[in-house]
Amino acid sequence: MKEKRVSAAGIGGSRRHDDPPPWLNKALPLEKRRSLLDRAIKEMAPAPDPDAGPPKRSTG
Repeated sequence: MKEKRVSAAGIGGSRRHDDPPPWLNKALPLEKRRSLLDRAIKEMAPAPDPDAGPPKRSTG
């Protein structure tokens, strides 16, 4: 009998390739959609470099 391959749940996303992002799901309440979009934006932002020090302010 052949063994089935099982993927680990939680690794990667649960979306298929052509599925729209969850914040576009109009069935969800607006607050939930906003929180999902905010979380996705934060995950896309690059992590700050700890060796860079504090952020620089513009003196313009």
